[in-house]
Amino acid sequence: MSRLARRLPMCSGPIYTGLLDLLNLWPVGAYSLRRLTRRYFGACCMVRRVSDYSTATINFLLDGNLDTSSLLAFAGTGDLFVTALYDQSGNGTSMKNYAGNPPIVQAGVLVLVTSGGTRPGILGSGNSQYMLDQGAQFPINGPFTRASVNSIPGSAPTSAFPIMTGTNDIANEALRVASGHYQLYNQNNSFTSSVALPFNQANSVIENFNNTTSSLMVNGTQTSGSLGAIADSATLISMTQGGFSGGSSIFSEVLQFNQLLDADDIGLIYADQKNYWGTP
Repeated sequence: MSRLARRLPMCSGPIYTGLLDLLNLWPVGAYSLRRLTRRYFGACCMVRRVSDYSTATINFLLDGNLDTSSLLAFAGTGDLFVTALYDQSGNGTSMKNYAGNPPIVQAGVLVLVTSGGTRPGILGSGNSQYMLDQGAQFPINGPFTRASVNSIPGSAPTSAFPIMTGTNDIANEALRVASGHYQLYNQNNSFTSSVALPFNQANSVIENFNNTTSSLMVNGTQTSGSLGAIADSATLISMTQGGFSGGSSIFSEVLQFNQLLDADDIGLIYADQKNYWGTP
């Protein structure tokens, strides 16, 4: 058998396909505990072990799942904090630890986005657990879409901010939890999803910020409303702005787009997140 013939079977396997490979619009930031695209060959995240402050890079497996075996082996019986969650969009705007210490492993046990499930999550509580690297922000002017997978453990407080986008904490466009529902919020207005929030459960949330014709899709059900003018040019993402009311949230995925997605892409994202993360 020739050398070429021996090599051919190795090259004939299926090409990996991730969620982003299905979409018409490419994101400006893509953060997830799974591999999102065939174009990305880097690591998922960097973690720090609490016991000795040593760090490790955690990769994806060939099937796109997070290498949780390596993660747990590095943790032992202790805690691991995420210090960087890498951007899979190719734009290099990775999320870095900005304040606090969001765990992905606690006492040797993987943090899960759904209680009793198997998919991993990052637990954030307090103020500004994650923000984009200050030197690598991306501008978003006008209407935009953000899609995320997150859960709210236990009982949500009266008001908590799972995701915030904006140049500061005053001018923002945020996904908020209030009275057992998600809300789309900016500094002047908000409107509430018609769907009650399932606690301790991974939720697929797709936010369309578009002034007077915004919409919020929670687990496949869309609610529309008016926010007025977009507050400012959004350049930062904080994954867990719970510090305003002591809230906490668990995150597995955040996709940020710099324009509105069409109905086809929104449908693809929801179906894919439901299939992978087990959202309702």
